[in-house]
Amino acid sequence: MKLLSGLKIAIASPKKSRRTSGYKRESNKLVTALVIEDENNELKASINTDKIGIKEVLNFTDESFELKDRISIFSKQKDENGKRIRIIRDVWSAKFFPGLKENYIPFNKNWLVKGYVVTNGLNKLFDFKELIGIKGYINVDKNEYSDNDSYFSKSRY
Repeated sequence: MKLLSGLKIAIASPKKSRRTSGYKRESNKLVTALVIEDENNELKASINTDKIGIKEVLNFTDESFELKDRISIFSKQKDENGKRIRIIRDVWSAKFFPGLKENYIPFNKNWLVKGYVVTNGLNKLFDFKELIGIKGYINVDKNEYSDNDSYFSKSRY
């Protein structure tokens, strides 16, 4: 409280904003997933459910497509070669000029991402948190994500 010529003014501290999306995390462990594109050109997360290579394909949560504070984003429209263009922004632009969800997405096909597996009633979804890198160009624990017909099946480990 501050005293200003006989007047008492209480100054409250700002409350932290909390995302209340209605999702419940299955665990507090971050999960690595591969972003895949289905036949309808929808991006989905492919995660390993156990050590024998069984994969589960999950839709992304609506919050996963938020662009604010994302340094790397991708154009939704593909170029003449069928590729999405990656845009790397500075922190200031990412925070104050996030872009439109109609034009940009925060991840792309064949990229490894980290996030949480969440549930919303009966639906199981993937809540994207961070972009890791392109599959095949980074070192990832082989037990965390493996793809039988890809980088990990070759004798690189």
